[in-house]
Amino acid sequence: MDAKEAIIQAAIDLINEKGEDMNTITVREICRKANVGLGLVNYHFGNKDRLIELCVEHMVSDIVDIFRSIQEKTA
Repeated sequence: MDAKEAIIQAAIDLINEKGEDMNTITVREICRKANVGLGLVNYHFGNKDRLIELCVEHMVSDIVDIFRSIQEKTA
């Protein structure tokens, strides 16, 4: 897994862990969990808010894909 994917996965894991407390997630926490340098969040995503936004979009997309798969099986 490359650094960008590790950051995304770490952020998604933290979002899942913290739920409604997403605002408490820090860049340091994400980077520590992803085992990457602190500057890589800004390098790949611009800022933490953009990273979180992309992660939430990714999570919603996964959920939509699951429902589509279920619909196809029941159709």
